[in-house]
Amino acid sequence: MINIRIIFFLLAGTLFFFLLLRFQGKLETKFSPASIVSLELAHDAQSVQDITTIWNEEGMTSRAKTNIRIDFLFIPFYAMLFYTLCGSISVRMNGIPAKLGVLLAFGS
Repeated sequence: MINIRIIFFLLAGTLFFFLLLRFQGKLETKFSPASIVSLELAHDAQSVQDITTIWNEEGMTSRAKTNIRIDFLFIPFYAMLFYTLCGSISVRMNGIPAKLGVLLAFGS
């Protein structure tokens, strides 16, 4: 049986880091309209260069580095939350939903 306190702890941590990343990472420019996500999904080296250059010119480099460091704390929280919720589904259900919960938990 999954402890509900674990789920709430992981949910609270996930929401905390999500909101922290959202409000700390104000990195929108003409080259990065989606903030740090624009850098993460840049399709070529020139796009990355454009984004980092304008962040450097506007003094956003340290904020971007901090945002990336916070993201490394966020990743374990949402991954473990997803794993725990999928595992909880597989324990509480039978048949196809149980098998799907196990597959999703291992996939996370």
